[in-house]
Amino acid sequence: MTDRLTDRDLIRVVAEVERMSRSAESELSRQQVQEILVDLGLSSELLDDAIVQLQRQDALAAQTRQRKQIIIGVIAAAALGLTGLFFIHQQRQQALNRVDTVAEQVTVGRDGNPVTAVNRQDNAEVFYQVSLTDAPVGRRLPLTCDWASPSGQILHQNSYQTNLVTTPVWQTRCKYQINATAEPGMWTVTMKLGDRVLDSHTFQVD
Repeated sequence: MTDRLTDRDLIRVVAEVERMSRSAESELSRQQVQEILVDLGLSSELLDDAIVQLQRQDALAAQTRQRKQIIIGVIAAAALGLTGLFFIHQQRQQALNRVDTVAEQVTVGRDGNPVTAVNRQDNAEVFYQVSLTDAPVGRRLPLTCDWASPSGQILHQNSYQTNLVTTPVWQTRCKYQINATAEPGMWTVTMKLGDRVLDSHTFQVD
């Protein structure tokens, strides 16, 4: 170390010497502690045990602080994870809320032409074909179709997931077989995404 000090170094040295002096003054030697115990009428033989107990208490306090820090860290990580999951859920829900329909029709047979009336004597398989818009690419959509008779009774429900959506405009369909026992009149088929109604369509059963 150099023998020459700057004014700034001198100030720092003086401050450090003062700190060390105060620290030395605050510390007691073993002999001084024993003398204090004798003056207080206490046995100096218990000094070692007392020091051990203090060391244990200090160690326990350090462990407690460490555990608290770990617990706080775990809670913070869990809160961050839950916040992330909530954000992802919100994003997915918003994507589902944007799904709508651009076209829908009832056909007899999967590739049949649109119809407004179905003859129940034909024992026909009726399809409700819907074009979805703003479908979330890379997801499967949970859909249901309710087939309601003219009296309003839901006689059949399709519940299914679409194939993996690959384009924002997505074709999907559900089906029901209208047979000779079907109630004649105006039927209604309703498609839902979760609990939200996407669209509905009416057709005549003769």
